[in-house]
Amino acid sequence: MVLSLPGNYDVPFYQSSYTLSVETERKSINLKVEVEKFDQFDKKFKSIDASDINSAIQLQNWQVKENKLNFSALFEPKKFPEPGIYKLKFDVFTHKLQAPRWWKEWDWQARSNDQNGSKTHNLEEFLIGLKNRTEMLQTGKLTNSEDNSWLMGRFCYGIQKN
Repeated sequence: MVLSLPGNYDVPFYQSSYTLSVETERKSINLKVEVEKFDQFDKKFKSIDASDINSAIQLQNWQVKENKLNFSALFEPKKFPEPGIYKLKFDVFTHKLQAPRWWKEWDWQARSNDQNGSKTHNLEEFLIGLKNRTEMLQTGKLTNSEDNSWLMGRFCYGIQKN
């Protein structure tokens, strides 16, 4: 008997070169899950309570590398409440942005000597302030958590339990 089925995914994830990257640490990722089960009599999918299914599938280990979103999914079929065909939709949100490395590299504090005029005084501090203000404004925009976060993607799964 199979207890769990792991799956690793690499999904294309293109961001504009003029925007900040999304933060993928575990505390900054939120999931909104919608679950439907196929009704044999009505011949269509119907919504069911997702709390039973939430522990059956876990999306974890989020990373953004080289225009790809990497994550793993752990499926535990025995946790599905009853046999049937399930359709799961995961909307993945983050509420934090990631500061690029070049902010520190181009800051005045990173100069190698006093004659180096290629650095900008307090650049990193200024840009971090803008990033924090953007996050604060986005978080305070609405009370609904998925509406005040940045959508990273939507992942859909179809699972049949016999």
